[in-house]
Amino acid sequence: MPGFGSEFRFYPDYGIGVISFANRTYAGTGAVNGRVLDTLLSIAGLKPRIVPPSDILTKRKEQLISLLNTWDENLGSRVLAENFYLDRSRESWMRFTHEMMEQTGKFIAYQPIVAQNQLRGTFQIIGEKKILEVFFTLTPELEPKIQQVDLRIVSGPENYK
Repeated sequence: MPGFGSEFRFYPDYGIGVISFANRTYAGTGAVNGRVLDTLLSIAGLKPRIVPPSDILTKRKEQLISLLNTWDENLGSRVLAENFYLDRSRESWMRFTHEMMEQTGKFIAYQPIVAQNQLRGTFQIIGEKKILEVFFTLTPELEPKIQQVDLRIVSGPENYK
């Protein structure tokens, strides 16, 4: 209504929100709310919530590790989304992962998933020479399948603890 203004910001991952009300139309409370939230997060040392990986995300991680090592067609047909090979063929994926494995060396450990949500996450594969970061996304369907995979070398094994 004319003569009043309000603005709200919610940061659900931090469990906090700020609402401001003003006795003026278009009072510009957004900048104030931003500063208040920055101050609260800084002073309280709040950290974003940790999303535990879903059972299906954990299961697909194990299947993805197997797939990266073998590119087994039967496994791929069970766990990959129907559009997975549209941008990059199976043969191209095989060449690409082989090149990555040459850089990382033999896989010696697999880190837990850091979930972004119930269908998306990242984990690291520790190799003898380098660490490979694996990001993957599942489809939003009754039986989620692997829709996207991104691989990148992040560092050498000296950074593994």
